[in-house]
Amino acid sequence: MGSPAYKGIYEFSFTPTGIKGMAETPIFMNELCYGIDLRAYDTELLRKSGQINFEWIRELYKAHPQKEKFFDSKLSNQMNNIEIQIGRGDFRQQLIDDVPMETIRAGWEPELSAYKKMRRKYLLYR
Repeated sequence: MGSPAYKGIYEFSFTPTGIKGMAETPIFMNELCYGIDLRAYDTELLRKSGQINFEWIRELYKAHPQKEKFFDSKLSNQMNNIEIQIGRGDFRQQLIDDVPMETIRAGWEPELSAYKKMRRKYLLYR
C-alpha cells in the first residue's frame, strides 16, 4: 500500500501494474510508489480476525505529506470516496481525529446488528 507521495518517508517501493480481470488500471499505474510492505503479512491472521486492518490506512494518513490529498478519490476511476467504500459518513473525520479503532467499530455495531437480523430471512443456508 502506498503512493509516489511517500518517497523519502518509506523505504519499500513498488510499481503498480494492471492485472487482467482485477485491477486493470490501478491508481499510480507504472509509477514508482513507496509505502507499507505487506508481502510478508500473514493473511490468515486477517481472515481469522474477520476484520479489515484499518491501522494501515491510519498509518498512511499520518505519514502523508499532503493530508488534504489523501482522500482524493479523483486520483482513480476505480475508487469512490472513503465514505462510500466504508459505508459511513463519519469515518474520514474519525480517522483525521485519530479516534481509536475500537471506538469506531463500536459505533458501527448497532447498524451491523440490525442488518444481520434483517438479512436472516433472506439467507438460503444458516
